[in-house]
Amino acid sequence: MFGWWENFQNIIINYFIKVIENFNKFPEIRNLIISAFLISTIIYLIEEKFVIEDSLVSDIFNALYYSILVVFIIFILFNLIFIF
Repeated sequence: MFGWWENFQNIIINYFIKVIENFNKFPEIRNLIISAFLISTIIYLIEEKFVIEDSLVSDIFNALYYSILVVFIIFILFNLIFIF
C-alpha cells in the first residue's frame, strides 16, 4: 500500500549519500558550505539574541542570512544536476 513512500525514501537516502560522496570529492566546496552554515547560524543567533527590529542592522543581518541560504540552494541544485 505504501510502496511509493518506501521508493521515495530510498531515492532521498541515495541522494544524500551521493551528496556526502561529493563533499569528499571537493573539500574546498565542503569547507565553504560548512563555513556558510556556521556563519548564517551565528548571524541568526545574534539577531535573535539582541532582538534587532526595524533597523539598518536588521536589514544587513537579513541580507547576509538570505544570501548564505542562496548558496545552500545553489549547492543543492548543483548536486541535483551532476549527481543524476
